[in-house]
Amino acid sequence: MARELALSILTDVLQNDAYADLAVKKALEKSACNRRDKALATSIAYGTIQHIRFIDYQLMYASVRTIDTLSPKVLNILRLSVYQLRFLDRIPMSAAVNEAVKLTKKYAFSGASFVNAVLRRVLRTGWLLPEEEKDRLAIQYSYPDWLVKLWLSMFGHDECEKLLEAGNARPPLSVRVNQLKVFPEEVACLCKAHETAVEEGLYIDEPSNIADTDMFRSGWITVQDVGAQMASLKLAPKPGECVLDVCAAPGGKTTHMAELMDNRGKIVAWDMHAHKIKLIEENAKRLGISIIEAAMHDSRILDSAHCMQYDKVMVDAPCSGLGIIRKKPDIKWKRKPEDIDALCASQAQILDVSAQYVKKGGMLLYCTCTINSRENEEIVNAFLKNHTEFSLAEPYTQLLPHMDNTDGFFFAKLRRKRV
Repeated sequence: MARELALSILTDVLQNDAYADLAVKKALEKSACNRRDKALATSIAYGTIQHIRFIDYQLMYASVRTIDTLSPKVLNILRLSVYQLRFLDRIPMSAAVNEAVKLTKKYAFSGASFVNAVLRRVLRTGWLLPEEEKDRLAIQYSYPDWLVKLWLSMFGHDECEKLLEAGNARPPLSVRVNQLKVFPEEVACLCKAHETAVEEGLYIDEPSNIADTDMFRSGWITVQDVGAQMASLKLAPKPGECVLDVCAAPGGKTTHMAELMDNRGKIVAWDMHAHKIKLIEENAKRLGISIIEAAMHDSRILDSAHCMQYDKVMVDAPCSGLGIIRKKPDIKWKRKPEDIDALCASQAQILDVSAQYVKKGGMLLYCTCTINSRENEEIVNAFLKNHTEFSLAEPYTQLLPHMDNTDGFFFAKLRRKRV
């Protein structure tokens, strides 16, 4: 059952271009599988997407037919089976092959003997890699060539390899404790958890479906990466201040700022989509927060009524998401180099517009969840060159998964001059 469920998720992502997290959510909601099978299916599906380039490289040598001539069902059965053979030690190799044959008989009967032969050839051949070092990195860690080239240019070989490896690791589950209601040590007493680099953060040692817990429903905790928590701490809003979050949905940073403000003051939270405004409002209600005013607005367009009205402005800019690959592995394959130009143009526009909402002496935080200097340092450098009324309040911060055990966040804290 678990492998059949994983196959349906893979089909949705790879053939229907669905987002992996949404495909998993939809499949699990429809499935009658028990919790253990759902967990295994999720692991296999995410893992196969994460390592798909390495997997296809093995199949290229093991199959007598080119993989682009295989039916999607047969190819995806082979893929999820190779993933199990290479990356899941607890599943016996014979079981993985036998289950693949059974699955093929159900969905593509004539391909069963072919699947059996290919998988046994994979086991005999062993795990192949290219000799050229640049190509080895891309195949071994399953990344597109353009992204490996980008990170090699930014970090050099050794750091790039560590970053690629970290992107395939399972991230820890971190939560933010709502100190309007409870202290972190009280939450830690109720579940197995340990401290993070952030005072109100906790790593949960035995992850489960947090949304089904009383702690979550009661508004004691919010699931949020430690790096994302650091964004609000960087901006450091104070009780009584007036704050604007220009790209707020689903409200993680917005609600964190409200908690830091002790639910005193005012936060205006914008997003372009009505259903996302609802998410912000629902999150605020669950957490017992009353100072957030959520409204629909396109942050690329100036609203002159808000000019110079805010002590602090948060710009969590839409980005390529290259810093959250370990949570959303399909980003590696969905994002293309040509996407970056459009993203950079939008980021620069949002930053230019948002700066006009900051009071004299106020602060603006530009942040992204990507690891790409074009979307980060270059955007802010160009902004500072054109906006002499702003200066850098502190050095840029780039969080990296292999160094900080967080998602890959970038922060630039800017101060508007008082004169």
